[in-house]
Amino acid sequence: MTNLKEVLEKHSLWLVRDIKGERANLRGANLERANLRGANLWGANLRGANLERANLEGANLWGANLRGANLERANLERANLWGANLRGANLDGANLRGANLERALLPIYCKWTHSIEGSNIKIGCVTKSVDEWKKFLESGKVIETPRDTDEFRQITKVIKALIAYVEG
Repeated sequence: MTNLKEVLEKHSLWLVRDIKGERANLRGANLERANLRGANLWGANLRGANLERANLEGANLWGANLRGANLERANLERANLWGANLRGANLDGANLRGANLERALLPIYCKWTHSIEGSNIKIGCVTKSVDEWKKFLESGKVIETPRDTDEFRQITKVIKALIAYVEG
């Protein structure tokens, strides 16, 4: 693969419609621990990329394809993820404080609808504050889905991602 600096330079040219520019295609790239702080990756293809522990603080990922990307423990603080495709992405331990997730395709399946309502999080027909959801996750309580299932683990990921967003 071409080096990252060159890909980013060509992408910058593409963003201003320069004929020498080219949209960043980092599909499947190993960018573990990469420093992409403040990078403009608007519309970039990062599908399946390994961005574990990468620094994407303040990066512009507007409309980027991050489907199936590994963003475990990545720093996405204040990143613009407006309209980004995060389906199937691993956000375990990612820092999403202040990140813009508006219109983003969220990373994980959840059998229940989920949304943010002011400072509350709604999963299915249950609305709780952030603190109430944290207490629920720490408890052994069951609302409907048994705890020791893949489905519950997916729901937990949704709750944690929404908590990180609300607290940002």
